[in-house]
This record gives sequence, structure tokens and C-alpha cells, in this order.
Amino acid sequence: VKPDNPDVHLQYGEVLTVLRMKEDAAREFASACQLLEASGRYGDWLNGLRRLIALDEDNLHGRLQLAEALARAGRAEESAKTFKALAEWLLRRDEITDWEQVAERALVQDPDDTTLAHDLALHYVRSGKHAMALSKLAICYEAGAVSAELLELSIDTLEALGQLEKAAMVCRELLRMCRRT
Repeated sequence: VKPDNPDVHLQYGEVLTVLRMKEDAAREFASACQLLEASGRYGDWLNGLRRLIALDEDNLHGRLQLAEALARAGRAEESAKTFKALAEWLLRRDEITDWEQVAERALVQDPDDTTLAHDLALHYVRSGKHAMALSKLAICYEAGAVSAELLELSIDTLEALGQLEKAAMVCRELLRMCRRT
């Protein structure tokens, strides 16, 4: 009766979800999302997209689309959380290249996440991508998350980049840290 009403598609999708008819529910949620986006109801569109993704946890494209949409909507905290969950999922599946890109996007949304910055730096150093590791190490260092491991990673990175004087300075700082402990 109302094929252009997105609310009808959402409700029908909910009914189909309860009936465990996932493919049909996904089709209804997708239709609702298209109508909601076309009508400019972005908040409802995000909720519809969440329902669609909940039906298929392996929907990489949908999860990425949701995280990007949250970022565009200025909802950085939700976007970062979605990116981080997606990054963890990719890491469990051993999809390292995709993990790098998604983790980078998560760090853009939450630049204070020193754990993620450290994980990326460690990965980049092990992969020989020292130039990429340097900015992640700087995030950790500026946040005060200085440890012996961080200093060692910094030394390896600076040496690989040919910045031997800076590497020596960090080496002296590591030596001071070792003497204190």
C-alpha cells in the first residue's frame, strides 16, 4: 500500500528478522535505507544500516559504510568504536592490509588512542614501514605512554630512517630509564 514509506520497510524487516528470514529482512532494511537516504533522514538511515549489518556480521562493506557515515555525521566517538571493532574483526581473520587501513581510520577518529597507535607502530616497524611508524610512535610519546619497548621501537625506526643523532638521544633516554628501574 505504501511502497515509498521507509518506516513500513523497517517494520517489515523487523518482523522478518523475528521470523528468522534473514535474506528477506536484509532486502527490506536495504530498501528502507535507500528511501531514508534519499529523503535526507540520515539519523534513521544510520539506524537502518545498523539493523542491516546486525543480520550479517561478515558484511565488511556495510560495516565500513556505517563507520564512514558516522564520521561524516560528526559522530567521531561512535565512528571510532565502529572502526575499532571492524579492525579487530579483520585482525582475527588475518586480513592485515585491510586491518592497517581500518585501524588508520579509527586513529583519525580517536587520535588519543595510544593502544591502537602502539599496535600500528609495532606492525609498521616489523613490516619495515618505518616512516609510517614514526607518526604513531610520536602519538604514544606525546601522550606520555613512554615505555622501554616504545623507546626501542623509536630507536629502530630512527636508525632505519637514517636519523642517527635522534636515535642516539632516544638511546640515552632508554639508558636513563633502565638505570632508574
